[in-house]
Amino acid sequence: MVKCPVLTVAFLISFFILIAPVVVADTGGYVVKPVSHDMISGTPHDPVSVTFWELSPRVMAIAIALSFFPVLVFPIEILFTLKILLWLGYRKVAQNAIFQNSNRLTVFEAIKANPGINFHALSKLVCLKRGSMRYHLEVLSRTGKIVEVNSLNIIGYFENTGRFTEFEKKMLKHLQNITEQKIMGVLITSPNISRRDIVGMIGIAGPSITWHTNRLSQGGIITIKKTGRDVRYTLTREASDFFLKYHRNFSENISKKISEHLI
Repeated sequence: MVKCPVLTVAFLISFFILIAPVVVADTGGYVVKPVSHDMISGTPHDPVSVTFWELSPRVMAIAIALSFFPVLVFPIEILFTLKILLWLGYRKVAQNAIFQNSNRLTVFEAIKANPGINFHALSKLVCLKRGSMRYHLEVLSRTGKIVEVNSLNIIGYFENTGRFTEFEKKMLKHLQNITEQKIMGVLITSPNISRRDIVGMIGIAGPSITWHTNRLSQGGIITIKKTGRDVRYTLTREASDFFLKYHRNFSENISKKISEHLI
């Protein structure tokens, strides 16, 4: 096999780079005409000159290469490409260093242990100021460590593992609310219960029960059946399946919490 000399290749590349503007100008397929006065609209602006030293380092390097030896343009482009790859590598290292901040790690562990927790409850749990909390949540969200779920204008936070379905996330958000925990705790053992009975069991006023049960109904967690003045509530099939699915895991803790609130 006959190898092409390096100098010949460099000469050919330089030759094509030099003649490229001429070829484009000759075969562009359009005609440039001076602008007439009736074609001018708006207020004209004087051109602003830019000195060589105001150019970006990359453009300066390419301009120097084109002035002396055009084939150097390609190594310069490769150099800047490597620079971008090195920057991406730095970003990867920075991602691995996210949890070097102890407060951020505390926030993440609290979310992991309490899926669906809201901002107010999280602030009380980790004892951080609201501004600091917002900052750490923004970092964790931006780096893909946590996800936010907004339901009924309340945001719940979850570890970004894909562990829970969208409905399960909704359930966990509602279980963070003490009153709704109590209502679901009653409905687990007493389906088709009336509002009056719920009021008697958990000691919360009727209007408050109505407000929370309407939220649970909007979330697809309970069904509401009205017969005249009689209103009865039942867990939906999906909500019942949720408790059956997780009864051996964290839902034992949830049931314990519900029982504690009922006492």
